Amino acid sequence: MKITSSERISAVIALIFAIITGGFIYITHTQHFSSFILYLIFSILLSFLLMYIVFYYTLNNFIIKKIKPLFDTIDTLQMPAEKLYESIEDGRLLTEIDDKVMEWARSKVDEIALLKSNEKYRKEFLGNVSHELKTPLFNIQGYILTLIDGGLEDENINMKYLKRTDKNINRLISIVKDLETISKLETGDRLLEFSNFDVLQLINEVFEMQEIRAKKKGIELRFAEKYSGPFFVKADKKTISDVLSNLIINSIIYGKEKGHTTATIEAVNNKVLISIEDDGIGIDKKYQKRIFERFFRVDKSRSKIQGGTGLGLAIVKHSIEAHKQKITVNSQPNIGTKFTFSLEKV
Repeated sequence: MKITSSERISAVIALIFAIITGGFIYITHTQHFSSFILYLIFSILLSFLLMYIVFYYTLNNFIIKKIKPLFDTIDTLQMPAEKLYESIEDGRLLTEIDDKVMEWARSKVDEIALLKSNEKYRKEFLGNVSHELKTPLFNIQGYILTLIDGGLEDENINMKYLKRTDKNINRLISIVKDLETISKLETGDRLLEFSNFDVLQLINEVFEMQEIRAKKKGIELRFAEKYSGPFFVKADKKTISDVLSNLIINSIIYGKEKGHTTATIEAVNNKVLISIEDDGIGIDKKYQKRIFERFFRVDKSRSKIQGGTGLGLAIVKHSIEAHKQKITVNSQPNIGTKFTFSLEKV
């Protein structure tokens, strides 16, 4: 057991008191005048020592009471209680407290910065959602009011406006469904059903589904080469089908007319790399870090004309990350864009 400074002082005082008491007993038994003088001196010294002892412990208790709140924060400071007295005596305590306070302050600065960033992101997100929902809602309102005001009786107007209303309702449904999907992916509520499947065959299936859309712009959907064998991966087939659909639709929307959308598959160690590449308008480097953000659009006017909810690439990113894999983008303006993601190889 380690002896503290206060315990050493108490031991010395006890020793002095024992010597004085012994001297007093010895002197009182000699019955000499000189002994009386010595007794008086010893009594005075004894009184001073007793006063010192009382003062010492009173002061000590006062100090302990004053620093009681400090004892309550020992756990926070992560300082063993037995080291507190030593820290007080050699001056390390204030230094350690200062360091802890500064560390706490730095952590709070980082925390506040994160909260501000999250608040900014929340405001931008709500603004984007409001904007995306507002357009189809106002369109629907306008079409319905026109029909109510007499357009319903006009055969040249009623069916056209009803079809436009239906189109905007479908857009609202798509936005809500995409928001629900991305929310489930972020919170982990969407459970992935892993299975082994041939990703080459899946790309072929998505190409077939998007063939009509591609033909409208004269875009050819093709593979980088003629692959002979299957490429089996372990993943959620439905989710990866959605990922491929989003990337291929994007390549058609932003690809140049009579251009190409090219799929590349490559097995590397324990992974299969899949790339979807177009030869379209491309993306400026300063925007490439933000393209996976919700509702982010490089060219808002062009995107509005082309359609889409603005959530496709955000869903793609979260879907791939839910598989504990990564997706990257490589793009140059007026040359094209290439998205590459990995899946676990079987």
